Amino acid sequence: MTDSLRALLTNVIDYAGLFPPAKLPLDQSAANYIQYKRSPNAWMVGGFVCTVNHLPALAKQPALGRLSNLPLALVATPAESLDEARSSLRADLQAAQSFVDEVAATCGVAVRVAIEWRLPPDAAEDNHGIVRAVECIPDDIAVPLESVACEVPLSAVASHAQTAGSFQWRTNVKLGLKFRTGGLEAAAFPTSATLAQAFADCIKHGTPWKCTAGLHHPLPRIDAGVGARMHGFINVLTASTLGQAHKLDATVLQAMLDDESAKSFDVAEDQISWSSPEHGAFSASVAQITAAREIAMSSFGSCSCEEPWDDLLALGWL
Repeated sequence: MTDSLRALLTNVIDYAGLFPPAKLPLDQSAANYIQYKRSPNAWMVGGFVCTVNHLPALAKQPALGRLSNLPLALVATPAESLDEARSSLRADLQAAQSFVDEVAATCGVAVRVAIEWRLPPDAAEDNHGIVRAVECIPDDIAVPLESVACEVPLSAVASHAQTAGSFQWRTNVKLGLKFRTGGLEAAAFPTSATLAQAFADCIKHGTPWKCTAGLHHPLPRIDAGVGARMHGFINVLTASTLGQAHKLDATVLQAMLDDESAKSFDVAEDQISWSSPEHGAFSASVAQITAAREIAMSSFGSCSCEEPWDDLLALGWL
């Protein structure tokens, strides 16, 4: 494995075994996550994705004590309006704080919290809705909050990315967007053109993002089960990294997302690169990759860690 691949994939998979299609019981999901975090590939594993309703049972998992820290990707309770969100977010953060305190007391585990939240309709349809939405998050609850990723329709990314990129919120909390890149039916998979434009909009305005669902394999492939073309996580991460490093437009990003050939991607020791006869060659150093992971795409949620690992092994990249 090269230094460039390690930079590209460090902490990149937020494990979402509780969610479809895996939809595992909490005990099994927690056990899997702890096993992943203690495996040789632990460096690729980021947060544990769960809802507020899972927190009481998660706090009772005795095996949590085998971890030194727990990055928690907390999916906030959906709200139908901003008015409803004010109370639901307070309840969510209170539950999160109780979890943080209990786990610290019983297991000695330090918890870091990242919130993932689907914006209510009245915020998602408002150009400044993301500002109104995050201002609903109470600041009088001392949760160790690191980031908030607001899920918005891909059709509305341009306006939300511009607003989020210029909004000065809490200095110690990263504010970004969340994109759904797949699901249980073909309609849940956005086209590469749509996804490329969303990436370009975020890069233009300096807005970070994360992805969720459908990114099980390094390169694009047809999934017969849902009848859709799945995006590749290597493509997505490379487009994010090279797009950020070179401020690439959506046309080039789409070509990267569409590329099914591993030969187009060179994972060298000190850089990654992508090339095509039509668009030329682009590369990013380890330092540029690391920076892009901070200010562009941070991670993706997946209900499996084995599939990404097995495919990377098959490619000879691990």
